[in-house]
Amino acid sequence: MIKPAPNCHYKSMGFTLLEMVTVIVLLGVLAAGIGSFIKVGSQIYLDTTNRDELTASARFAVERLNREIRTALPNSVRVTLSGSRQCLEYTPSVISAVYLDIPVAPEAASDQVTIARLFDEALFSDSLRVAVYPLTASDVYSNNNKVFDIKSGTGLNTVGNQSSITLSSAVTFAADSPTSRLFFIGGPVAYCVNNGTLTRHTGYGYSNFQPNNTGVLMAKYVASSTPFNVTAATHLRNSTVTAALEFARDGDSLTFNTEVQIPNVP
Repeated sequence: MIKPAPNCHYKSMGFTLLEMVTVIVLLGVLAAGIGSFIKVGSQIYLDTTNRDELTASARFAVERLNREIRTALPNSVRVTLSGSRQCLEYTPSVISAVYLDIPVAPEAASDQVTIARLFDEALFSDSLRVAVYPLTASDVYSNNNKVFDIKSGTGLNTVGNQSSITLSSAVTFAADSPTSRLFFIGGPVAYCVNNGTLTRHTGYGYSNFQPNNTGVLMAKYVASSTPFNVTAATHLRNSTVTAALEFARDGDSLTFNTEVQIPNVP
C-alpha cells in the first residue's frame, strides 16, 4: 500500500467567499422574480374576483328591479328626489279583477264591493287594499277616494261566480273604471340610490314622502346619482320606466340601461 508523503496536504472541501456572494446574488434575483410573478398573479386573481362580484351584484339588482316594476299598479310609479337620494317608488298589484258593483259618487256610501270571481283566490288577503281607476301617482299615495282598505278579519264571500268584499268603512269611489277593473294592491316599494348604494325599502306606509327607513342593501359601488326616470302614460302609449345604473369599482365600470313598460289598463 502506498502511503502519502509526509509533507502532502489535502485540499479542504467548501465554498469560497466569492462563490457564496455569487450564490446569494443569484438567489436574490430569483426571489425577486418569483415575488413579482406571484404579486402579478395575485393581483390578476383579485381584479377578476372583484369584477365578477361587481357584475353578479349589478345583474341581480337590475334583474330584480325589472321583475318587480313589471308588477306595478298602473300610474303608481313615481320618482322622488331628496338631497342626494333619488328613489323609484311603486305600488305592486297582487291581483286584478273585474268588479260588478262598487259605490261611486253621487251614490250612497257603502262598504260592499262585488267582483267577478277571482282567477286565483289564494292570493287574496285582507291586508291588501282596493284601487279603482288611478290616473296619477297622487291617486295612489294621497287620499283621492280611489284606494281604500279592506276590513281586517274578513275574507271573500263567494257565491256562484261572484265574490263580495267588505271595506274598512262605508265609502264612495271617485269614478268608475272604463273597463270595470279593480286592483288588489300591496304596500308601496321603493328602490333608492344614495351614497353609492342601491337599497330596497318596504313597510313604511303610504305617504307623499320618501321612505326614511334604512332599507335592504341590493348593490354597492353605484356610480349613478340620478339613474331613474318615469314617462307618464298617455292615451297612445304606456308608462315607461327607465334606469341607467352605472357600477364602478377599482377602475372597472359597468352600465346597465333598462326600460320597462307599465301597461296602461286602469
